[in-house]
Amino acid sequence: MQTKLEWTPEQELLILTSRLTFSENQKEQLTTLLSENRINWFEFYKLTLYHKTTTLCWKNIKTYCPDVSIPKYLREVITSASISIAERNKNYQLKIKEALDEFKKHDLTCIPVKGSYLIPNMYKDYGIRYSGDADFLVKYSDIAKLGDAMESLGFIKSNGIYNEIDNTITPISRAEEIMWKRSMSNLPPYLKLNDNRFTPFYLFDFRFALDDTLNHDPINEIIDNYIRTGHVNPSHVLTHLCTHFYGEATYTLTIFFGKDMSLIKLCDIREYIIQCMDNVSLESCVSFAKKNNLEKQIYYTMFYLKLVYNDGYEDEIMEKLGVVDQDFMREFGENQLGEKQKFKKGFYERIFSCDNSDEMLEGPRFLEI
Repeated sequence: MQTKLEWTPEQELLILTSRLTFSENQKEQLTTLLSENRINWFEFYKLTLYHKTTTLCWKNIKTYCPDVSIPKYLREVITSASISIAERNKNYQLKIKEALDEFKKHDLTCIPVKGSYLIPNMYKDYGIRYSGDADFLVKYSDIAKLGDAMESLGFIKSNGIYNEIDNTITPISRAEEIMWKRSMSNLPPYLKLNDNRFTPFYLFDFRFALDDTLNHDPINEIIDNYIRTGHVNPSHVLTHLCTHFYGEATYTLTIFFGKDMSLIKLCDIREYIIQCMDNVSLESCVSFAKKNNLEKQIYYTMFYLKLVYNDGYEDEIMEKLGVVDQDFMREFGENQLGEKQKFKKGFYERIFSCDNSDEMLEGPRFLEI
């Protein structure tokens, strides 16, 4: 299995620049690596595209190594991508605000999460964090009200497919929706067409449970706390980010479609811990995880955060979680469809391969509908 000593220069640069905050030592490592002039820039940007950190990496390179030379074509493409991502994120933030205002009219509380929350509150530069949709937490008991609100906003419950050739959205079929309800902890996505070249459609995703047990209690508690205090508890934000990372890293559907190991998810978590949390809120996260049987999701995330960033807080959190049986660390497909398998690749092979569908013995059963 690959070790850090076997990383290529492009892989090392990917890890060094897929972050917001740098120590002085990390800045020095970055400067030294780029001064050696060993980077194949097209290979490097292939990795960043998969990990959704292209414009973030480029901003960091420009900031700390402004004299670095990359092919003119790549520079222009990345600059254009940054402009496009910024416009797209601005459009999404306006639509999210419109949706939140509409939700109030329906006595409905939904909490923006992931990029929808982190872009304006943590990244702040709208051009460095790509987001493909808007994500929310919602109470399962509020699903009917949500449907009414989304209909008022002109959204269609769909199978998530936008046809860019004829600019159409396909409503979800009854059979697809029945299958979805059997195994998914989120609702079928809501889509709406939009006359804008940066954002030709909006996709809103709503989650009512944090894992495949479909237990509604954790999200109910998160939303009740938000209603009571007027803000999201940082320990709840971290718990959701960790369960999301664990889910996408181990679900057969995300592995099949190449969405399982993107570094942007670990970057989100790392930066949120560094910028928004302290020892008290980290302790609260551990307590919340234990209360809701989410220890392995947090442990899994901290284990891989240490392998990638190693900022020093990971071991203490893992120890406090008290996870003894670690067989799940190499498993995927542990869901209600009975797809459990074991990874053959090591973590670094998985994160740098850009495609882990070869690990699967068969396609996801969710697609057999």
